[in-house]
Amino acid sequence: MSYNYNTNQGQNQNMCFSQGAAQFQQNVQPLFPQPQGNVYNINSTLEVANVPVGAGISVALCLQEGVMYIKTMQNGNPLFWAYKIAPLDINKTPSTQEEVKQEENEIVSQLQQYEKRLSQIEQKISDIQNTSKGKGDWNL
Repeated sequence: MSYNYNTNQGQNQNMCFSQGAAQFQQNVQPLFPQPQGNVYNINSTLEVANVPVGAGISVALCLQEGVMYIKTMQNGNPLFWAYKIAPLDINKTPSTQEEVKQEENEIVSQLQQYEKRLSQIEQKISDIQNTSKGKGDWNL
């Protein structure tokens, strides 16, 4: 079934009859037109099955669950994409140089504590090796 969306209907009919052919051009309007794509707000991800798929792109937004679905047709095959979305936080201020340096200083101090602890453990292991030198054959 083909659809004719031509707005110059009278002109086409006159052109057909002026050629001498007894053609009758039928202007068929569909009872249920195909959806051309739209944006739908849904309350649950289960409602995405009710979103129509047509020649355009249909987008279903489920803001309560933070998901965006895209449905479309390509070469007669349905395509379906799902994306996780998150709201944009405008009130978040960018971190300043002082905050970044403070975080770096905390990381550096933590690293120094770990290095100190590691050197203490190495010292204890070497003490244990020295005291048990004649008793065992294991070496680290």
